[in-house]
Amino acid sequence: MALLDSFTFDDIKYLTEVNPYLRGYLHGYLAELVLLRKLQALPGVDSVKKIPDVDSRKGDLEIEYMGINIVIECKSIGTGSVRVDPAHGDWSGTVSMKNSDKRVMVIDGVERTLVNVDKGKFDILAVNCFAVDGAWDFVFIENRFLLEKENTPGYISSKVHINPSSTPGLTDNLPKILHAVFMQKLAACELK
Repeated sequence: MALLDSFTFDDIKYLTEVNPYLRGYLHGYLAELVLLRKLQALPGVDSVKKIPDVDSRKGDLEIEYMGINIVIECKSIGTGSVRVDPAHGDWSGTVSMKNSDKRVMVIDGVERTLVNVDKGKFDILAVNCFAVDGAWDFVFIENRFLLEKENTPGYISSKVHINPSSTPGLTDNLPKILHAVFMQKLAACELK
């Protein structure tokens, strides 16, 4: 017997309504599934694999794009952070960039616990925009454009502010960003 065999969709809907944390987790995993399916449909994508949550590697999806491995981290815009500017057809929001694992570091002689994501552990950040307009749309940004946390170089800021009009390197064009990362990785391979 499978875990959900004796439950209905209404049961699951009820559980997500009364358990906000479950809703957040489910939202994140649904976003990954939507992105996985979008990736599978793209020309040049040879394979798409979910990176297990318990894996030591960071990122959610690993794809092979024209023979080159690309790792994608999938996050969502925080619902409470969304600001819509209808006069300019624009919006902004914040993505929480935290690891589930904590590490203790000494910064300026003070011991601090960090949950920040290491810079460079994935290639592309895929940002799910469901909180903006109720659609499973994404915007994408290369890791190299993500700002580092102040006083802790090498770690991404725990809050990434997204605005389609002003965030450097942000695009909604998935094939374009895949190709850009592919070209960078190909050039790096040729330099070795």
